[in-house]
Amino acid sequence: MKNVGYNFLNNIKRRIPLKQNNEDELIEIIGKTRLSIEDTPGRGLFKDDDDVRLIQVAMPAAGETSLEVINNVQAEAEAMDHAWDGARPKPIPMVPDEITPHMFLNRADVQAALQAGMLPLGLDYQMVKPVIYSPQKMGNLAVMGDQMRYFKPLKTSLFQMVCELGKRVGNVLLVDSGHYYDNAPGGVSGYYSTSEELVTVKNQLMELLDNNTDSNWYYVVITDIERFIEQSQISYTDLDRLLRDSIGVRLALIVVGTNSHMGLRIDPGTSYRKYLRTGIFASRMQDQKLYDVQYNLNEPELKPASAFFTCEREFIKFKFMTMDGDE
Repeated sequence: MKNVGYNFLNNIKRRIPLKQNNEDELIEIIGKTRLSIEDTPGRGLFKDDDDVRLIQVAMPAAGETSLEVINNVQAEAEAMDHAWDGARPKPIPMVPDEITPHMFLNRADVQAALQAGMLPLGLDYQMVKPVIYSPQKMGNLAVMGDQMRYFKPLKTSLFQMVCELGKRVGNVLLVDSGHYYDNAPGGVSGYYSTSEELVTVKNQLMELLDNNTDSNWYYVVITDIERFIEQSQISYTDLDRLLRDSIGVRLALIVVGTNSHMGLRIDPGTSYRKYLRTGIFASRMQDQKLYDVQYNLNEPELKPASAFFTCEREFIKFKFMTMDGDE
């Protein structure tokens, strides 16, 4: 009651306080009185101008103590729930504290997206629906972060979903320039990690830009774009062409890199900003430089297993899967 202004409270003529832990609170509400409230559930005082009386309010259940009343209310609610055989409202959707792979992959909407060749990323905090990446509509995908405690779990979840997609539709190429895996994981149709293999896949990708006759989409995951550029010896001209023309020949590039690198110009004529209009990042919005955001000095740090998805200047906060071994 200390936060309620005196003048405001003084305009309320009728007041009903129940038992208070602090008697001073009771005095603030009622004023000085000889009456005292017994320690019995439902007992209180009723004040009407200067008239103060002891009252007993109706209780939702019987009980000699507050704990007994609570227990009896819970028991009655359970009995009513068990006896009810009519229609029930749908439960209020909520994002769970932790999203396990089993929980996420068993959702009907996630299964439907995978079967349609799209990539579910996690659950939208606000809508509690999957955030889904569709290259046909969104172009190539940037994946960014800096602090490993946020970035590594995002990559782990993303790569797992890419493998799940590969098990259903095939045509997933894992260009592991970041040496994230020791061996090819299940679900990928091509795995490249050594310097020689990176040169080979770079040449294959450039050939696909001219000769891809497959009607299906290829997902190409580059686990570290900075190392890929260095080890594959791709020219800036070819990199620009790959980023620009890949979607037109059904090559969906998922480009993983640090916030600092992805925000740079590759050379005077090429930048990731120019071609990557869709992205996810495991950092505060203001800590990445690829997408324009309004600066917010008070933007909080991300919670565990959280990231942002952006497409066409819209930003959505989502929660992704927590894998075994994530810290």
